[in-house]
Amino acid sequence: MANLDKNFDNNFREFAQKLKLDNKIIDLLAQYQSCLWILVAVGALLLVVGFLGCCGAACESLVLLSLFSILILILSLIEFAETVDGRKNLKPIEDLLQCCGATIETKQTYIKENLCPGELKDKEDCYTSLTGKIDSMGNGLFLCGILLLLVQFFSIMFSNILCKAFQEHGPINYA
Repeated sequence: MANLDKNFDNNFREFAQKLKLDNKIIDLLAQYQSCLWILVAVGALLLVVGFLGCCGAACESLVLLSLFSILILILSLIEFAETVDGRKNLKPIEDLLQCCGATIETKQTYIKENLCPGELKDKEDCYTSLTGKIDSMGNGLFLCGILLLLVQFFSIMFSNILCKAFQEHGPINYA
C-alpha cells in the first residue's frame, strides 16, 4: 500500500472520531488510502481537462482547445492500452474471483501445472465466473464504456471543429 501521507491514519482517525464513526468503518477506509489519493489525482486531471475545454471554447483560444483535444486523445489511448495491459493482472483476478484458468480449455493445463492450488481446482474457470458477474450487472457496464468512448470522440471532434472555425473567422468581439 502506498503511504503518501505519513500522518494520514492519525489525521483520518481524528476526523472520524469528530464525526463519531464506527471503528470498523475507520479501519476499512484507512486500508484504501492509496485509492483516495488516486481519486484526488483523477479529479484534478478532470478539472484541468474541463478547464482547457471550457475556457478554450469561451475564449476562442486555439492553444487551449488544442491542448484539450490532445489530452482527451492521450486519455483515450491510455484506456485502450490498459485493456491490453490488463491481461497481465490475471493472477489477482483469479484470486479475487476464486477461479482457475482463463477458459475451460486452459483450466486443465493450470491444474496439471499446479497453478490452481487447493480449493481452486474445484472452482469454475475465470471466463465463466467473470461473464456470470458481468451478466448479473446487466448491460450497464458495457453501455458505460461505450458512452465514455462516445463522449470522448465527440469532445475531440467538436474541439477540432471549434479550432477550425476560430482559424477561419478569427476572434469575435461580443461587446
